[in-house]
Amino acid sequence: MKYRIKQIIKLSFFICLSVTLLFLAFRKIDPGDVLGELKHANYTWVLIAFLASVLAFISRARRWILLIKPLGYNPGLKSAYHALMTGYLFNFAAPRLGELTRCVALGRKEKIPVDNLFGTVIAERAFDLVSMIIIMFIMVLGRGYLMDSFLRENVFQPIGEKISSVFGFSSVFVIILILFLLGIFLMLIKYKERLMKIKAFARIGDIMKGILNGLKSFIKMKNKLEFIFHTIIIWSFYIVMTWVIFYALP
Repeated sequence: MKYRIKQIIKLSFFICLSVTLLFLAFRKIDPGDVLGELKHANYTWVLIAFLASVLAFISRARRWILLIKPLGYNPGLKSAYHALMTGYLFNFAAPRLGELTRCVALGRKEKIPVDNLFGTVIAERAFDLVSMIIIMFIMVLGRGYLMDSFLRENVFQPIGEKISSVFGFSSVFVIILILFLLGIFLMLIKYKERLMKIKAFARIGDIMKGILNGLKSFIKMKNKLEFIFHTIIIWSFYIVMTWVIFYALP
């Protein structure tokens, strides 16, 4: 009886939380405009986009499991998928908060240290960044004449301006900042043993070790080809779901 009451309370809490997050995400959107557009939408394309997104998320959950396995844990696909969806829900209210939220959700469910999981998420995002760069490179090769002016105005020119500002009037500030950070780093190395005796610093050290273990998980991974396969599947379905949804609206 107590277990059932606990489950009802937990379910009610997450329903209220979901409603609150959805309200925060869509509070600036006029419901009348949305309903007007939905009346004329082609839901065949919406269904295709929905199926593509579900398959992409399942594949992402499986890829996350592959990163977690070298740490000595083997969470279920259902648990990883639910944690991933929880993270996406929190991203509506506060971008990037979802990454930590999904680690906490899966950590509690499968009894896995959250810092280790966070390391796997960082590794995962690094591979996503590489994937995005490859996709952009392919797009540039395919439509170079269209991308040339865009890259020049929005990428290369801003980078050039930043470099000019760094080596201009703000160069002294940058040098001071680098020296300051270097000094802190050397102090941490010198007094490492003393600092580790302090509970707060010891905990920070444990967290950093956990994150490092998560980052090393790809090196220890046995199924690297499956990981690459899921990465291709994920981005393929992301492109499909983004592309076809434009056909849904008139």
